[in-house]
Amino acid sequence: MKISLLPQSLFVALVAGASCQSGGHADRCFHDFQDAASSEVAAFCQTFTTSAVTATAGLPTFAAHCHGKGKGKVSSACTRFMKTQTLSSAIASSTTPTPASSSSAPASSSSPPSVSPTCVPTFVLDGASETAFNPANTAFSLRLECGTLDTSNYTVFFSNENTADPWGTVVQATSATKESIALPGFNSGSVTITVAALDTTGIPIMQSFVLLLGSIQMPVQILDETGAPVVGLEVKVDATTHPGISQNQTTDSQGIVTFVNLPPTTIGVFAQTSDNKIGVGGFAASTARRTVQLLPFLPANNTTDLRADNGLTGWTGGTTQDVPVAKRDLALVVSTNGNTGLQKAQSSPKVYPFTKSVFIKYKFQTDEVPGGYFGTQYNDYYVVSIRSNTGASKAISQSMNALGLGSFDSIGATNWFTLTLDTDDQTEWVNFDVGVSNVADNRYQSQVIVSKVGDLTCEECGSCETCPGDPMCQPTCQEPPQRSCAFYTDCAEARLRCGNSGYPVAYGRKNCLAFQSDLSKFTAAGQDFIWGTMYCLQTALRDAINCDSTCSQAGDAAFDSHPGCYINNGFCDLPPQDWWQLVKTVGTDLLSAKALKQVVQTGAACGGHIIGKIDDAITEYLEQAANDVLGSAVHLARAAAMRVLKQYFQDLIDQVNPTPGL
Repeated sequence: MKISLLPQSLFVALVAGASCQSGGHADRCFHDFQDAASSEVAAFCQTFTTSAVTATAGLPTFAAHCHGKGKGKVSSACTRFMKTQTLSSAIASSTTPTPASSSSAPASSSSPPSVSPTCVPTFVLDGASETAFNPANTAFSLRLECGTLDTSNYTVFFSNENTADPWGTVVQATSATKESIALPGFNSGSVTITVAALDTTGIPIMQSFVLLLGSIQMPVQILDETGAPVVGLEVKVDATTHPGISQNQTTDSQGIVTFVNLPPTTIGVFAQTSDNKIGVGGFAASTARRTVQLLPFLPANNTTDLRADNGLTGWTGGTTQDVPVAKRDLALVVSTNGNTGLQKAQSSPKVYPFTKSVFIKYKFQTDEVPGGYFGTQYNDYYVVSIRSNTGASKAISQSMNALGLGSFDSIGATNWFTLTLDTDDQTEWVNFDVGVSNVADNRYQSQVIVSKVGDLTCEECGSCETCPGDPMCQPTCQEPPQRSCAFYTDCAEARLRCGNSGYPVAYGRKNCLAFQSDLSKFTAAGQDFIWGTMYCLQTALRDAINCDSTCSQAGDAAFDSHPGCYINNGFCDLPPQDWWQLVKTVGTDLLSAKALKQVVQTGAACGGHIIGKIDDAITEYLEQAANDVLGSAVHLARAAAMRVLKQYFQDLIDQVNPTPGL
């Protein structure tokens, strides 16, 4: 592969821009050399190297901070400066100034304030989607929806599950116009694309896109309860460890549908008919045909009484037993029991006319966790659903990896969860469905443990004594487990029902999962910050949810908690690498910027400290570039990204709004 070196303007601009503006950071004698005209410095250094005594006897005015430093300091500054000039010439001779390729950086050394835009400069995907299974090894682009891209000022990185470098890898084979950046295709798997750029007015743009890429075509056949193919049924698949990514297809005359562009990961399958039959499956993606058989909607029976024996008698499937993980309580256990397909249990109790809701209380336990297989393809999963004769239904499907390691104890058991379905006076009976499945092999077993199914006659919201079925009454909602993102869906969204665009799902869970996925890219201090902040944000949202809470009110309260959670968990003292990772993860949109603006403006010390440390990082990367010509493109790309990050924070500090309405 041909590696495109960076244009001369990148190196020169970065060298000029690395000058620290406050004392106590880097070598200020060398900064004097950086800030002066290159021809003047070169002439001085040539004189210095041929006649040191004469040169030191009368240092030029640009070298004010070199006075009294001695010949050794001046000699070192000259040597470093001449190295940068040599590298600059080498870069210039290896590139062409026509349509931009690779990376670049600001041309100004002073980081002037950005111009407040009338719209938000934002990249969008063209030819790929964060909510779809994308084809592997297929080119796509990032299109700038607002503003004009400065084609000499952008850098693109990519990383995947195998990338050890926290920065990722610089994408060399790019090309840019004023409207877009064209990217090459990438191999199968989850890929994070990060772009740092400036528009022509100096507005910083930092965005990350997480794409799931694949090339597997997996046929799935849907059969009814008699084994006959189901024709014309819409079937949905999703990536169990990548929430929000799905694909819908319709079965053909043989009940078969083929899903495309699947990566080698766990794929969940779901289908539901108009008469309330459901089909659920979970498979490791492959070209082999998979089969999903629909669960019928059972007629009402009198065997299961919601108000006797915890509703655990009269189930089809599963076993009733004393289970150690259930603290010796009598429970219904649905286990994989050495099988590879979905193991299930059902009941269909009648419902009283005065019932307001029905619920099922359960936990998930898997031997994969103590066996050391968390985070692998052996991603066992479960499904729990409630369906009523009126057609209403609610279901939840989770996998081991999606729950997060923090959700499990030492024996691989979660805490108790509660799934609730509201009922009305037309509801005569319901079906409870529980399923669990091994994935990829049947060596380690998993099980769903049901402690109680019942009904509630209280209103939708009440105290946990009178309405124990309220989702917020779950132990994991009362005290969110650390290092887990399940609170946002199992608690906040279950209670508020804001939908996919509300705070719990669209912001809380999305960012929590993004941080969880990128955790290895943070330093040890950064990881402590992430987990501490995530816990702080979840408890703040918990405290904001009550009987009268609306989605808007809870979301506002959650956002209001961000600055305090950030500051109290050490945001201002993080290394620059962690600031970069954080900003690229949450993005630079209005909501994220508001929180960070409050953080950096809490005190001048925080904002100034951030700028100073970023300046030091820029200088360090430039020095690495000067001493490593072959690897200069990587070092300069990182310096370029840091310049964009600096501009972003500087705009927040100076109250120059990079986002309208901020």
